[in-house]
Amino acid sequence: MGYCTAAREGHTMFNGANTSKCTGQKWVGVKKTFTDSRDSKKYNYVTIDGLDFMSQNLNYAGVDSTICISSSTATNCDEWGRLYSPSTAAKACPSGWRLPDSTELHDMLTNLYNLNKFYAFYGDGWNLMPYPTAAFTDTTGWHDEDLYGLNITPTGYEIAYLQNGMDPMRSRMADNMSVFYWTASGDYWGRGRPFGFYESTQYQSVRVIGMAIRCVR
Repeated sequence: MGYCTAAREGHTMFNGANTSKCTGQKWVGVKKTFTDSRDSKKYNYVTIDGLDFMSQNLNYAGVDSTICISSSTATNCDEWGRLYSPSTAAKACPSGWRLPDSTELHDMLTNLYNLNKFYAFYGDGWNLMPYPTAAFTDTTGWHDEDLYGLNITPTGYEIAYLQNGMDPMRSRMADNMSVFYWTASGDYWGRGRPFGFYESTQYQSVRVIGMAIRCVR
């Protein structure tokens, strides 16, 4: 595709998976928009290999056990979306949309990376330090063009636990260093700071109570 320069501003090109537009000297995936009939919220999405993929985290408050995603730069449901509990995730997507299965997510993102390693599909808000790059699959281009329009932004996750075995607590984990999405099988797809926590005297009966959602159709 070559570089997006000032002379090519506004040009569109096929990138091998969908269409990108030269915008502000960066290649950006061309997005489409749909409206969630439940609350009239609008979402961007892109189409890759026949699969429509939301390029924003779901922000539907009409199910129980949701909280706003908080990042290092904002606490704003409209901008960052919400985290959902395992039980609400399965029924949170708009009509006609669904949770992706883990194979769909893994295969699509792996294929895009292999198609063009120079470009990224990551959005704003990432802080990968001080964790070593060895902890990640590959950080090449995480702050470059969002070539395919996927806009993968950090979400972190939320856990609940008993502090010292007595006091119920909840904590946000790795909120600007990782992204985790629920899948249809009840597990997750993730990138960034490795997912995990370790039970200790302070952290007992730990369970995951919140991850983000990207619906597909």
